[in-house]
Amino acid sequence: MNRYNAQKDALEKGIASERPNFDEPWDNFFQEAKEAAGKILVSHHKDNTVTKKVSMIIEKNGKKFRSEGQAVRGQLHKETVYGKRTPPQKEQAFHVRKPLESLNDKQLDKIVDDRVRSIVKHGREREKFITEQIKALKKERTKAGDEEEKRIDRQIKLLEEENRQLYTLPNKKGDRVPIKKVRVRENLGNTEMLKPSESINQYVNPRNNHHVMIYKNHEGQLQESIVTLWEAAERKNQGNPVYQLPNDGAEIVSTLEVNDMFLLGLDKEQTNDISSLDKQILNKHLYRVQKLSSLDYTFRHHLASTVANPDEVFRIRSFGAWENLNPVKVKINQLGKIKRV
Repeated sequence: MNRYNAQKDALEKGIASERPNFDEPWDNFFQEAKEAAGKILVSHHKDNTVTKKVSMIIEKNGKKFRSEGQAVRGQLHKETVYGKRTPPQKEQAFHVRKPLESLNDKQLDKIVDDRVRSIVKHGREREKFITEQIKALKKERTKAGDEEEKRIDRQIKLLEEENRQLYTLPNKKGDRVPIKKVRVRENLGNTEMLKPSESINQYVNPRNNHHVMIYKNHEGQLQESIVTLWEAAERKNQGNPVYQLPNDGAEIVSTLEVNDMFLLGLDKEQTNDISSLDKQILNKHLYRVQKLSSLDYTFRHHLASTVANPDEVFRIRSFGAWENLNPVKVKINQLGKIKRV
């Protein structure tokens, strides 16, 4: 293998002229290797800890001490901080100030102030027209004479001045003030108060989902409970179980976290005793959890090396699809031995 790679590198650099050969160690080697690889069950590392122990050095009265505590694993929320407000004659929503230049055309309707929104939307349309006009005049200028050039330059200057005045508002003195930032409305379905103990009007959007619990309610219907890392950390800090059956729950069906392993698409008879199944069958049906959101669970084949192949992924978007695929949670040790969880 080393010799083959060295010869291949030499060929690519133009040092060698003959294509390197790689002789099979024995007859039918490739097919036997493929069959052997098909029986390998890959173990994916999963870290489901909510908090981790950390130590720090603190200084007090000129002396240094080592202190230990708990830190949350991962980022609790997105960086943006929102304020909850109810504008006149409008519904309550979360507001945040954003640079005007960061908004695309579709986001302009989220601008809270009616007057500012009207100015900005009209400005965007006018700006596109002015840009095209200036572009056309500059093209015309390359073929014009001296007098015509001066006329075109005056037109371009007037258009550029108009462009600078598009996103402005008059202040109390009547001077035009540029609109650089605007308040936009966001309809967030899941927020947490940043400092609940101080009752400050600051809210954040929890960044990561720690787990999803699939359960049956008292009527026997499948339901889901999504728990963010924020909520899991609060449960941990309060000494409560991280995995909790909701009040309307009667039975836990399964829990899902990123990198959990599942067998998908096997019938119930096959999953009664997975240790008796051929490893090639297990290999074909073994998937890991890649992404989780509300009733949208993405599973990718455990041997997939990229996220580009649609044939290596399952997305469950309904409880009907969940039941049809019959997901069975399993655990694989480092030697590739599998057992049902």
